[in-house]
Amino acid sequence: MKTLLQRLNALRLPRLRKSRPTVRKRSWLGFCFESITALLIVAGGIALVVAVAVLWGWSQRDEFLTSMIRKELAEKHADWNISFANAELDHRGRVVLANVTVNPHGDAEPLCAMQGLRVTVDRELLLDHGKVDVKAVEVNRPKLTLIRTFDGQWNWQNLPLTGDNDKPVPLIKIRDACVAVVWEHAEFERALRLQVDAVDVDLTPTSQHGYTFKGVGREETLGQSQFSGTFDARHKTWELTGHLKGLSIDQPFLQAAAMLSPDAERVISRLGESQFRKDQPEVPGSSPNSNANEIRTAQLKEPAVLANTAASRITVGDNAFSLKLLANLQFHCSRQLDAEADFSVFADLVSGQLEHPDIPMPLDRIRGQIAVDRRGIRFEQMQLASGRMSAEVSGAWNWIRPEQQAAANADELLVTLKNYQVSPQTRDFLPHSLHNLFDELNPAGELSISFGLRRGEDRPIDFDLYNAQVRNASIRHQMFSYPVSGIQGTIVRTDHGIGPEAWALEMSGLAAEREVTATGTVLDPGPDCETVFDVNVEQLPIDDQFYRALRPNERDVMQYIGLQGMADVHCVIVRKLELGRKPIIRLDADVYQAALQVKSFPLGIRELSGHVNMDESGWQFTRLTGLHGDTRVNGFGTVVPEGNEWRLGLTVSAQQAHFDHDLYLAMKSTGSEVACVWDLLRPRGDFGVTVNIGWLSGQESVKVDVPLMKLHNCEFNPTVFPWRMSDIEATMAINSDGTVAFENLKAKHDQSRIETSGTFALRENYWQLRFEKLIVDDLFPDQELLAALPKTTRQLLESTQLQHPCSVTGMLEFKGDYEGEVVTAAWDTKVVFNQIDLFLGVEIDQASGSAELQGLMDRNGVVTVPRGRIAIDSCWVLGYHVTDVKGPLKVTPDEIVLGSAKMFEPESPEEEWATVSRDERMTGRIFGGELFLDLMARRTTSMPYWLRCTLSRADLEQWAIESNYGQADIKGEVNGYIDLAGDAVSERNMVGNGRLLISPAALYELPVMLQMFQSLRFAPVDDTAFRDAYAQFRILDEKFVFDEIGLLGDSMSLFGQGTIRFDRTIDLDFVYRPARRGGINLASQVLNRLEGVLPVLFTVEVEGTVDVPKVKVQDGVRETLRGFAKMLEVGPSTLRPPRILPPPRVRIQTPPQAAQPLVPSF
Repeated sequence: MKTLLQRLNALRLPRLRKSRPTVRKRSWLGFCFESITALLIVAGGIALVVAVAVLWGWSQRDEFLTSMIRKELAEKHADWNISFANAELDHRGRVVLANVTVNPHGDAEPLCAMQGLRVTVDRELLLDHGKVDVKAVEVNRPKLTLIRTFDGQWNWQNLPLTGDNDKPVPLIKIRDACVAVVWEHAEFERALRLQVDAVDVDLTPTSQHGYTFKGVGREETLGQSQFSGTFDARHKTWELTGHLKGLSIDQPFLQAAAMLSPDAERVISRLGESQFRKDQPEVPGSSPNSNANEIRTAQLKEPAVLANTAASRITVGDNAFSLKLLANLQFHCSRQLDAEADFSVFADLVSGQLEHPDIPMPLDRIRGQIAVDRRGIRFEQMQLASGRMSAEVSGAWNWIRPEQQAAANADELLVTLKNYQVSPQTRDFLPHSLHNLFDELNPAGELSISFGLRRGEDRPIDFDLYNAQVRNASIRHQMFSYPVSGIQGTIVRTDHGIGPEAWALEMSGLAAEREVTATGTVLDPGPDCETVFDVNVEQLPIDDQFYRALRPNERDVMQYIGLQGMADVHCVIVRKLELGRKPIIRLDADVYQAALQVKSFPLGIRELSGHVNMDESGWQFTRLTGLHGDTRVNGFGTVVPEGNEWRLGLTVSAQQAHFDHDLYLAMKSTGSEVACVWDLLRPRGDFGVTVNIGWLSGQESVKVDVPLMKLHNCEFNPTVFPWRMSDIEATMAINSDGTVAFENLKAKHDQSRIETSGTFALRENYWQLRFEKLIVDDLFPDQELLAALPKTTRQLLESTQLQHPCSVTGMLEFKGDYEGEVVTAAWDTKVVFNQIDLFLGVEIDQASGSAELQGLMDRNGVVTVPRGRIAIDSCWVLGYHVTDVKGPLKVTPDEIVLGSAKMFEPESPEEEWATVSRDERMTGRIFGGELFLDLMARRTTSMPYWLRCTLSRADLEQWAIESNYGQADIKGEVNGYIDLAGDAVSERNMVGNGRLLISPAALYELPVMLQMFQSLRFAPVDDTAFRDAYAQFRILDEKFVFDEIGLLGDSMSLFGQGTIRFDRTIDLDFVYRPARRGGINLASQVLNRLEGVLPVLFTVEVEGTVDVPKVKVQDGVRETLRGFAKMLEVGPSTLRPPRILPPPRVRIQTPPQAAQPLVPSF
């Protein structure tokens, strides 16, 4: 352009000079006239010539000027490819170029196209010196087209250099300019185009290479603009300042801005990014909006070729980032020497709308002021609103990372949020540092909050809360999700910038229409925050809503124990780093007006009160007390975690409980085993009890133990042994398997007293009742006891005709099936009796002693005693006192044996009777002598028995004393034996035989003898009278049949026969035989001779009773003595008593009929 002006300046028009006329003398007047005339002619000629020349030059000036300019441009600026239609000079001497285009790269669309270009030059310099000095340039309606090609190059880059840069720059005026920016890309279907119209700019030179400029412009999006600034062409520095009114900022505007400037591109790209999520992406499904997050992430994934382009960084999806603002904008940008370009923008927002991934709701009312530069952004009096929600933002945010600028942490945005409606979707828009706190509380409601956002040292954003107000809110804590609504309160920051950030919370609300107050602190909010919440509520109902608030396993436990009622709750929720990241709840609740009914032990308890504590170790129930009926019930318990389940341990105790139907149903629900105990014992009365209930969530089985049960004035009526026991006092324990252990059990049955300890166990197919240390005093065999015994045992006991009480000590065990059809027993007992009467084949009266029995009872009720021993201190048998009776006892299914069973076995010739030891036999003491006894009884209906008894060295004098003959002088030593057989039906069936020997025999004062001698009017020489006495007898028909009675003495002998009945009546006949002299049997001779003379001399008949005998002499001596003839034939010197040998063994035969037992053969 300068060269063109210089060429124009070289075009100089030649000056016309006057020729001097010849001097003639003329008159002054003529001279003047001629001169004027000549001057006019010359002037006319000159004017004509000039006019012709001017007309020719004027007609050729545009072509000449055009050719000269084109030549100059072709020579010096060929690389610029400048073209124009024509050039001309206007009336003011300005060079005017029409339709100028600048297309250095030969593009389809030129870099610059101008409809007109006016150049003002220094005319004098141009005319005088032929030099072009451009003073001003006016550009009319230029169109500047800036194109970014596919390869990322701009069409204004790499322009050719101009030749002369030393001349000063001219004044430039641009009117009605148009600036178009075209952005081409391979991924774009068509190029992006931005056009600014009506740009008027004045560029005023300030130095040889610098300008100041000022202008206005208009664009449909940008609106009206005014701008000014400076630039230096040589140093490539510039500065631009301006403002835009009515600027519309939206998505296309931001994209265009990002294309025009790398700095603007960076800023706009960051505006569209989520500052809270980019470093910690959400795990899919971790929040309610996880699907939306995945969609947004998918929309962010552009092709790899766009990874470094502005478009790829700001195209974030329709719902991620959307901006529409109407603003008045002031801007400033500059570039200093050897420095990067700088910019700043100040926007006065009139109205606007915004959607952003970090904002939970679209903002439809935006006002305020924003200042943006390359270092950051600042907000002043920024007001945002959406519905009732409004926010105010102020402060600055620095783009530079903390490691790039030390003071970055000082930048902070202050946000005041009013009437914000918190919802579950809010979580997605919070900083990750607050997600744990949000998840913990699950808040909802209206929030007004003041907080700050600043760049963190180790994370993109730090959140600083200053204060907050909560209205009409609700929360559900994740550890105890009981809904609390109508919350009003405040949150205030309390650390004052010293130490870790701390928040103080103070809230009140409603839970089940009860007022809830809560205070708390939050220390160092973030992923590692520590929280403490203190919650208090009174009269909180423990109901289904309370159960739903618990975690699943805890809910199962609470529903299992069935706790319902009211509670005053104090709850502390703690999150401590040293305790782990999981919140810990510590709950204290005073429960009252409650009810409890454990599912596995459904014994209803009402008017329950107590204390409930819950912490990280589980639940604790203490000081529980309530009523079941009129019984006071106390308890405590725990619920502790065990793996993934919860274990319940509950202890319930009562002091004055009753055996009632409710208790039976509760025990039955725990299992058939425990109910079986009840069914077998059928208890009634009062007791004190402690019950332990154990249960694991997720399981149906329950463990119920009764470690302590104290019976008071109770009554048992067992089904297996229906013998009522009353006034029971005992200490018992029942295990979960149904095993019952009892100690110090004391009970009564009428006059009987029972003391024992033992166990009751439930096995797989049977139960077992065991009495240890059993003591039964005054056990009376009444009808109730007999009815409780099995049939065979009852018949056995009835056969003894026992009518007196006895005492039992030892061990007793019962076993039976659960159907009650089979019962067995075993015992190891000692039976102590005193002054009892019983029948063991013979009547035994006033027996005192004991019996040690080890026995069994089988499933058929048959009692056996494999081992037993009897020790009778004293008894009366057949009216005689027997002492120190002892010996073995054995009961088999078929027989009962007292003594040795060998005594009833057939005796082989090789075996002697003496081989049976005395320890095998039943022994005793009678009349000072020793008694050996063996008894065998068949266990049939009639109970047939066999008895063998041997008497040795008995004292006849002692017998006399015991028989009330103490004043008589009766002495002698008695030996003998008796064998009996009979049954328990009648004494009439008793049969037997025996022998008796008394030696020496002082029997004179025996009442029978004394009366007999008195009747004969005969007195013996001495009181002894007899040397020996013997008797041989049989037993049958309830009497002793004496086949032979012999009283042998040196001076006389008596021989007799007869019977003594069981009722003690006597029927005996005796005959007297005097001593033999000279070896002649005088008695025999005298009797033969005097048979007809002395008919009644020596025959005596004894009648009456044993105690009151009646003696009389009978006549008819011949008939009387005929039976004694054999005895009388023996001489006195040869009279000796028979030997008392042991009787032979007997052969036992089963009698064909119970009433007619066979007499054993001896």
